[in-house]
Amino acid sequence: MDKLGASRELVQQDPRPFDEGSCSAMSGKQMPSIEIVTIGASTGGPAALQVILTRLPAGFPAGILICQHMPKGFTEPFAERLNRLAKIKVKEAAEGATVEKGTALICPGGYHMTMKVKSRQIRVALKDSTGGDRYIPSVDIMMASAADNFGAKAMGIILTGMGSDGKKGIVEIKGRGGYTIAESEKTAVVFGMPQEAIKTGAVDCILPLDEIPKEIARAVMHKKSG
Repeated sequence: MDKLGASRELVQQDPRPFDEGSCSAMSGKQMPSIEIVTIGASTGGPAALQVILTRLPAGFPAGILICQHMPKGFTEPFAERLNRLAKIKVKEAAEGATVEKGTALICPGGYHMTMKVKSRQIRVALKDSTGGDRYIPSVDIMMASAADNFGAKAMGIILTGMGSDGKKGIVEIKGRGGYTIAESEKTAVVFGMPQEAIKTGAVDCILPLDEIPKEIARAVMHKKSG
């Protein structure tokens, strides 16, 4: 059994459905201090990511890792544009970059993004894609690495997109006790990725896009989202 498959057994596979805009019992309670927020998106993702990142406050006390399905050459200008608009720092991730509070790192197109511990710091480790990869970059790979390195202190968020990337990663994060969110059908340009994540039963919160930044801030900074 592979690493992702092992945690899949920890999650109920026939979930009790809950309505759009609702959250499980985990929401509203003080959770373990979240140190890393991972976000996956595809079709419609650039606009959705802009909404989220520009609404997070300066001094945001967690690192952010993002996998947006984009080809090589597009992620660097995308990160630079978001950096001009957001209160937090936004950068294209580079090999060996430190995962820092208040900084969002976007996986460069054509690579997969994982993490490693070096000199007692969590650093980015980029992996070349292979010809057999279905999704590049892979949300599943990024989230599995976050779960490995941060355990219950990881958050996973699946935004709009076609396909099922992030489905296994969300299960991995939830299996380690982390907190998970999916964008609702109401606002998703394409509901494929969020829907597939929701079907696993590993999603704590299903929210429209404009409510996701508030829930991130509430969970990470222990503030009410109202």
